[in-house]
Amino acid sequence: MISERLKILANYVNKNDVVGDIGTDHGFIPIYLIENNKINRIIASDLNEGPLDNAKKELSLKGYLNKVDLRIGSGLTPYKPGEINTAIIAGMGGNLIRTILIEGKEHIKYLNRLILQPMHGVEELRRWILNNGFRITDEDLLFENNIFYEIIVAEKGEKQEYNETNIEFGFNMLNKNPEISKSFLDMKIERIEKIIYDIESHGSSMSQSKIEQFKDRIKQYQEVRKCL
Repeated sequence: MISERLKILANYVNKNDVVGDIGTDHGFIPIYLIENNKINRIIASDLNEGPLDNAKKELSLKGYLNKVDLRIGSGLTPYKPGEINTAIIAGMGGNLIRTILIEGKEHIKYLNRLILQPMHGVEELRRWILNNGFRITDEDLLFENNIFYEIIVAEKGEKQEYNETNIEFGFNMLNKNPEISKSFLDMKIERIEKIIYDIESHGSSMSQSKIEQFKDRIKQYQEVRKCL
């Protein structure tokens, strides 16, 4: 059964998009898109044979194998430039997603929509998106299996003005589900408090000014939390 995380990603696909599901694993997103009549054509790729075999089995069980083009390869290399207009890249580190997009520059000019779910390195991925011809048009935050997942949807467009708060928390992500967002901020605060405790209890040589920066960040998070 498709997870809530993958369902949210799939629901950001527009009805007539031609989608590349990069790192498809079991092929759950293509199956969901087909069953919900959201797609005319989808190409699903993965770096290794194992995940593609998993996807092939799942698609065969559903009778959808002839509806999905399965390909092996890294990032956007299995695709021809202009072959897809929407890319889904999920479950990888933000730096790896950014590398895939940078190395796929011949494809980027044809991609109208990016649906991304980085596992970490979210901030630098957002920064790259905003400085490379895309606008962040939607976002989501969910908590599943004891993990917070940040989802970014970006589309081609004029440069979007941003500040460092947008880089860290997006433009509207925290407003989607305030209760999850409060827990998300609490988690960030706890992490920083632990860093401060470790520094102070172990006599680290880290400067007091750095500790004050951490404390200032906690105050910023607390202010953001109050606004939710």
